[in-house]
Amino acid sequence: MVNTFYDLTANQIVFPAGILQRPFFHVESPDYVNYGGFGVVAGHEVTHGFDNMGHRFDSVGRLDNWWTNATEKAFNEKAQCLIDQYGNFTVKGPDGKDHNVDGQLTLSENIADNGGLKQSYRAWQTRLKADPSGKKFKNYQLPGLEKYTRKQLFFISYGRLWCSKERPEYLMQLIRTDIHSPSQWRINGAVQNSPEFSQAFKCPAGSPMNPAKKCQVWLKTTTFDAVFGFMGV
Repeated sequence: MVNTFYDLTANQIVFPAGILQRPFFHVESPDYVNYGGFGVVAGHEVTHGFDNMGHRFDSVGRLDNWWTNATEKAFNEKAQCLIDQYGNFTVKGPDGKDHNVDGQLTLSENIADNGGLKQSYRAWQTRLKADPSGKKFKNYQLPGLEKYTRKQLFFISYGRLWCSKERPEYLMQLIRTDIHSPSQWRINGAVQNSPEFSQAFKCPAGSPMNPAKKCQVWLKTTTFDAVFGFMGV
């Protein structure tokens, strides 16, 4: 298993070389595939620096809550939206009953999933605007997938990251002990909060994949643009 991670005490992100291969990244893949894959993973780890744990450490890795009280209060209010949202998601247990995901236990990872998806999409769109035709920066249409738009394929690439099938017994263990949400909700939870997803797939307003209430912890930053700049080399 290859896993990237954010080191709180060193204030650094570690990307093992082994992750730079399909399905996460490949030099010959279209940009929308790479940004929907490795781009989201990179954004996920960057966001950990500003989640409910990461923001308690300063730039040199010291435990020091450098946020103002007002910032902390606003963050907690937005984070509560995710706690409530994911806490309403369920998995089917071996008893055939629905069991709720723990929105508090999975908060940091849910913040990172949502932030990574949002910022990678923004970075890809910024890059695409420099070459709308898609020829220079490899936004070419994949053969056999002509019925999908580039934007739709970005989100399909994201969903492919966590595609899995688990036994009910394993799902019960996950929701009790894992800080990550079950794969189904890592995908659907994040895209439910994405206006870009609902626009790309034309999801009707108020439908399950385009709910009226969307949780947005981080709206717009310039930090991620600098981080994702390396993907434009």
